[in-house]
Formats: sequence, C-alpha cells, structure tokens
Amino acid sequence: MAKLTRTQLNKTIDDALVLANKASRDKILASGGRSFPCGFAWVIVKPGNSLLAKILVERGLADKHPAGGVCVWNPGKTRYQNVDIPLAGANAFVNHIKKVTGIDSSKIYADSRWD
Repeated sequence: MAKLTRTQLNKTIDDALVLANKASRDKILASGGRSFPCGFAWVIVKPGNSLLAKILVERGLADKHPAGGVCVWNPGKTRYQNVDIPLAGANAFVNHIKKVTGIDSSKIYADSRWD
C-alpha cells in the first residue's frame, strides 16, 4: 500500500464514497426500471488493524466482519433492492481506493449476495 497520511486516506475515502454513489445512481438510470435479482453488496477491507480499516471504523463507515477485516455496507448509500445497483457502488469504491493506495485485491474487494 502506498504510504498515505491519515488526511490523504480520509480524502480518498470521501472521493470513493462520492464515486460509489454516482456509480449506483448511474446503474439505476441504466436499468430503465427493469427487474433484477434482489440482494445486497458491501466492501471487505483486510486486515482489520490497517490504517484504512481503522479510519473506516472511526468514521462509522465500517464494522468488524465475521470473516476478518471490516465491512463497509452499501458504500453507494442507495436504497434499491436490485443487487446490481449496490454492487456497482461497492466496485467503484474498491476501484478508487485501490487506484489511489495501491492496495491489492486480496486486501480490499466488493462482495454481494442475492436475497
């Protein structure tokens, strides 16, 4: 991971949240009201004691995940049951964090499940 300061990581998180919301909203518009599978999406950040994970928890954006690390639930903050919408936001969040920090895919990734 690129050595970023706490301030730089907070800015990166803010930018990632904006991009996640935009990606989710874009997915809503692209769906054209069609029906998709119902489900949820989130982001896992490992290890749970990394600076990124600590900042996410401090800001109230993440909680401990049962499989280790921390979980950012629906970073796009949209309230749609279509699993593709929150997953688009989760992927945008992950992609921005990875791009800025250099964290590899084993340490931050999007996940989802059908309901």
